Amino acid sequence: MRALAKPMARGGSTGRLHFPWLVCLYLLSLTVFIPIRPALAQDAGEIVSVLGTVEVRREGRWQPVGVGETLAVGEAARTAEGSRAAIQLANGSQLKLNANTQLELKRIAPREGLGPASTQPLQSILRVLGGEIWVRGNGEPLEIQTLPVVATIRGTEFNLAVGPSDFARLAVLDGLVEFRNPQGSVLVAANEQATAKLGEPPRKTVLLDPLDAVQWSLYYPGIVSYRDYPLASSTSPQRSDAPPSQAAVQALLDQGEASFDLGKRQEARQAFTRALQLDPRDPRAHTGLGWVHLEAGEMEAALGEFRQARPPTLMTLVGMANALYRLNRLAEADQVIAEAKRRFPHSPMPWTQAALNDLIRGRVAEAQQALDQALALDPRYALAHGLRSNIYLVQNRKERALAAAQQAVAANPSSPSAYLDLSLAKQAEFQLEDALRAARQAVALDPENPQALIQESRLLFGTGRTQEALRIA
Repeated sequence: MRALAKPMARGGSTGRLHFPWLVCLYLLSLTVFIPIRPALAQDAGEIVSVLGTVEVRREGRWQPVGVGETLAVGEAARTAEGSRAAIQLANGSQLKLNANTQLELKRIAPREGLGPASTQPLQSILRVLGGEIWVRGNGEPLEIQTLPVVATIRGTEFNLAVGPSDFARLAVLDGLVEFRNPQGSVLVAANEQATAKLGEPPRKTVLLDPLDAVQWSLYYPGIVSYRDYPLASSTSPQRSDAPPSQAAVQALLDQGEASFDLGKRQEARQAFTRALQLDPRDPRAHTGLGWVHLEAGEMEAALGEFRQARPPTLMTLVGMANALYRLNRLAEADQVIAEAKRRFPHSPMPWTQAALNDLIRGRVAEAQQALDQALALDPRYALAHGLRSNIYLVQNRKERALAAAQQAVAANPSSPSAYLDLSLAKQAEFQLEDALRAARQAVALDPENPQALIQESRLLFGTGRTQEALRIA
């Protein structure tokens, strides 16, 4: 028993979700897909993004797989709970695998010009054993098999989920697909969806919001600068009657935290290191040095410092969660954030970090709920407004994105992330000069922020100021 989904030619609008081209250009600079490389004939595809635990069945056993690894025909890939992966097939098609998905690469045709000549186009065949995938074809024949449904596509963008009890759901964003099994068939156009169950005819319904069907597959940059994690304001004042030795440590800690907040990483490192020489167990010194390592990209060193900070402060736990995010250890990050919520129930920061973790995993509804909690605790918390602006922008809800970014700037005029959010929102409205001014302010507040520098450079290119853009690049 199986169903068939076949594309049909159609003119006019495709129904694809559109974003302003400049916003797309920026977001694509951060997205998971890398430029297509020339594929060897025996290659099935390449892993271009891994989040969490992703494995490949190779030589009869499952083994971890990482970014840049090549997949061969006949191999299968699977994602664990809370994990995702993106694959660039050898024929140019793009795939994303949601959590708890298993996909077999049964046959992959080479890209045009790389394989033997044939009067009939070769068809690539994938098999989804369970879970959910997003597919964007490149115009070449591609068949995706499941037990209750088979989708044959050419140049179509869609989302296919295979659930328990041999149930499948298809949501089409672009193109026209024939969805059939022995019990019947339906034509599914852009912005429509259909379901199929073993032994029952497919049924078609209107897709009220195409974005809802693919929320998990969208890329949310989660724009945050380390300057938005001030250390000086998070510490408790030192007792005025502290002994001289402790007063010296206190002075070094104050100096280190102030230096870090100003972006003076080397000065901060020196101050925290000297403080630990005087008091090797000081939790503020370990926390501060951990943040210095974190900003420098030294994740394991950062974790080592954070784990020595006892008792942990709020910034200890937030820093540890950030390091674990960067190391792709999301389950451990969840545990740390849960501890931060318990220890610091009145702070919006743990909830905002939870939202960032959810966005990384494509769990948009959960992220929105976490941001609601953060803003309920502090309606003026800039990072929460900024992340909300990111969500609205990717969803093409431009007015809401701009309003949220403006709230972020109003809440914290010293936030580089808030100005970067504002720049992107202004750019989406094609207010390019305003967008450029906001990007420059983000760079002024955090001169080493690569995302802000990229945004300023792209806006300069977009407004014809090539020489200025090249100086930044």
